[in-house]
Amino acid sequence: GKSKSPFGKSSKRPPPQPVALVTFHDDFEPKEPVLYFRQQVLSTFDQTHLNADTTGRYDLDVITKFPTTGEVDAQDPPESSFHKSVPTSMFLISDHPQPVALSHATKVMPLDNPNPNLFVAAYEVTSLALDSEWRRLVGRTSVPTSWDAEMRKHYTEFPDDPRYLALSDELMRDLDPRFRDDDLMRAIVIKRYLEKNGFYTLKETHQDETDPTASFLFGSLRGYCVHFAHAAVFLMRSQGIAARVAVGYGVDTARRGSGSSMLILGNMAHAWPEIHLDGVGWVTFDVYPEQYDEEPQEIVDQDLASMLGEIARNDPTNTRARLYLEDA
Repeated sequence: GKSKSPFGKSSKRPPPQPVALVTFHDDFEPKEPVLYFRQQVLSTFDQTHLNADTTGRYDLDVITKFPTTGEVDAQDPPESSFHKSVPTSMFLISDHPQPVALSHATKVMPLDNPNPNLFVAAYEVTSLALDSEWRRLVGRTSVPTSWDAEMRKHYTEFPDDPRYLALSDELMRDLDPRFRDDDLMRAIVIKRYLEKNGFYTLKETHQDETDPTASFLFGSLRGYCVHFAHAAVFLMRSQGIAARVAVGYGVDTARRGSGSSMLILGNMAHAWPEIHLDGVGWVTFDVYPEQYDEEPQEIVDQDLASMLGEIARNDPTNTRARLYLEDA
């Protein structure tokens, strides 16, 4: 049967309770305003929405197993020459079925849990963060010639609804003729259309529709991150661009403050598009709607993040953070 739909019924954001703590080993300064902590990707089209692959043939760049006995490596990591290596330590405060890690994780390693009463899991991660200017990526095709027909179909399949291709073709008419065949520039046109015309709200789920994405995209254009991510991916796929949806947490870089530790809260749960560029790998390609009715995410107590960081570093004297988590 079909797997669970990512289009939830709830119209409320998850509570702002701590779900994970991340500590950065180096002074990492991200180029983008959001840090993406990916847990899973959805790339298999089931004629309604996208699901996680269960065949083991696709999404080999995503680490899906915890490092219980030894190091776990991504089988198909991004090209390192376009990225910067970012080492982190992850301390999960709530259970997750797969490891949460800063995108794009290439390696997860076991780490002694400094406080099992607070953390359900602890592990180290090596991630590759894109460290190149976008203009350096212009001119690259999305689908490599090395992909066989089955792989190409997997990452470019979209609903059998002519409106997807009709809309994406219409958007391409406004693209500078010099870039009509450039996959990155065509993806940017789709991204900007959704950002300018979409309205971010948790009040409309489109849950009861046969195709929730079509209900959103060709209807009110009002929805939340799952709607925007699916709409972007299906429009890009209709143009032959390899794309998928990533699921995890999106954390405003301002939440990090000046310390090396940062809390991830439940209300930061997020879904976003990723596109593939030949010779680079999978690239985070989020949509930022310009119109919205949701209040900004709650500011994280930086003192609490620092105290939890001390606990993660085996400081037994910190009790305030323990009491906070017990109350939460």
